[in-house]
Amino acid sequence: MSARIAMLLIMGLGIVGCKTSTGTPATTLDTEQTQSTITREHYKIHFAPAVAEDARAMDGFMAQAITNLQVYFRRVDTAAILADIAECDIYVYEEPNDRANEGTATLFTEFVRVDGRDKIKASIHFLALSKHPPGSSTGAGEPKDANYIFKTLIHEYATIWLQLVTSRVGQWDLYEAPSWFVQGYQEYLGLTLAAEHSRTTTLNLYKQMVREQPSRIDTSFGISVRDPYYDGTVLLAFMHEVYGQERLLDLLSTRQGGFRAGIRAVAGSVDSFTERFETWRNNLPR
Repeated sequence: MSARIAMLLIMGLGIVGCKTSTGTPATTLDTEQTQSTITREHYKIHFAPAVAEDARAMDGFMAQAITNLQVYFRRVDTAAILADIAECDIYVYEEPNDRANEGTATLFTEFVRVDGRDKIKASIHFLALSKHPPGSSTGAGEPKDANYIFKTLIHEYATIWLQLVTSRVGQWDLYEAPSWFVQGYQEYLGLTLAAEHSRTTTLNLYKQMVREQPSRIDTSFGISVRDPYYDGTVLLAFMHEVYGQERLLDLLSTRQGGFRAGIRAVAGSVDSFTERFETWRNNLPR
């Protein structure tokens, strides 16, 4: 499989888009911005000396991200998941570019053949936090600070884990699921596996959006959302709180029937799912 998948997270607005292309992305790396490297067992961080402090912070976040993902996915062989990530390069830029700027962080993934096995090669691109304009805020109205960078890094890196768990432990393609599930799961992991502020305050801000504007998630005919990023995160929070993490891991690991079969096994009928969601939503604290 040679297709390269680029996940573009428009971080300031909370909008996620996706594009697929083959070969190398259109732009080339600015080597002046990535001339220094921190090398760890499972990743490398490339950066300009002017943003060395940002890179060191990213190093700490990435080490914690791996630990937290290993705990979340403890039912699966996490060593095998890490072994199936052939490369993970993180770029921290001093200057904004089309891959990393105030509103965008980018994840590129592709499958490459290594020792007779398809593995993921990934790169994640960030504008250094110190180079964001003063007063920058997220779509939820929070400052772009260290909590935001940590959460966003896990969001992007967890995408790789979700791809590998569904395809290697389960036998289905993550992207056959609806966008609210894919983007919601990425952001749910980003929030709940990052700092305490993200797990509580930020997640509660997302829930309040849905509590105050119930039409954001329409259950009148199936499930449709206004914004798969924010509203999908709330749906994944509901699923974890009502059905439990183990049932969600069952869904990811399903080996027959893909997403549709997996979610039916977790939630039963659509009517049952929507009824339980509406009850949960109506009971969210104001």
